[in-house]
Amino acid sequence: MSKKIIESTSRFDKLIKPMIQKVKYPKGYQHSIMIMGCQRSGTTLISNIFNKLPYSRVYGEFSELSDDDIDRIRLNSIKSVLRKLDNTHAPLIVMKPLVESQNALQLLDSIPSSSVLWVYRHFIDVAKSDALKFNKTAGHGNLQAIIAGDDSNWRCQNLSEETRDTIKSLYTKTLSGLECSCLFWYARNSLYFQQNLDNHQKVLLWSYEDLLNDVPGYFQNILTYHGFKFPSKDLGKDTFSNVGSKSELTNINPSIEEVCSTLYKKLSCADKSINQA
Repeated sequence: MSKKIIESTSRFDKLIKPMIQKVKYPKGYQHSIMIMGCQRSGTTLISNIFNKLPYSRVYGEFSELSDDDIDRIRLNSIKSVLRKLDNTHAPLIVMKPLVESQNALQLLDSIPSSSVLWVYRHFIDVAKSDALKFNKTAGHGNLQAIIAGDDSNWRCQNLSEETRDTIKSLYTKTLSGLECSCLFWYARNSLYFQQNLDNHQKVLLWSYEDLLNDVPGYFQNILTYHGFKFPSKDLGKDTFSNVGSKSELTNINPSIEEVCSTLYKKLSCADKSINQA
């Protein structure tokens, strides 16, 4: 059984590391990486590995970059975000605005020296993880805004009519939580192609499963590309490798499995992995 991964919030990360960086580095940053994609895709583990770098500052989903939001998850205004980033003493900023994945292009245009790291994971593994962590609030709840066409909700915001229609045609109240989570995975990852991010020079696509097989290689690639020193091949050495069997779950609606499988294959084809940067 794989171990649980939680956002790093140690005293060192919150207090001591920023103090060291304030002495060592000038105010401002050289580059910002925004981790995007669907929730439960391994982004917390990736954030934690970035956080091990002495020159990085990592802002999770709930951070001072989103403290104006009532739920503390939507990013503050661009002006506010830039002000806080410019006052940070770290060459590399890593943030995880997953609920802003539908606004990737706008954020890339608004935040100087930024790039997007889009992480995807097999939809069955994501659905299982989602159902385990959010068994009461996810599933059907994540789809209601899409079904209703509520553009004020981040779950529906900027989704194409084609994606909305596909989900509405497949959704019924009798679907299991796992089936609903698969449809939500479909909605979030459809945004990658909808925004034409596969052709964007500042967007990198990572398969979570492939990453776990070569953590040092992936991180050396992205850090070297952005001009940062790669610390050692021990980076991420404690990363677990058990991501679950994608063959364990077969009792989902065949039509849902088909649309998700088609999108997963499309992502895999677009994924140039370690040679992208």
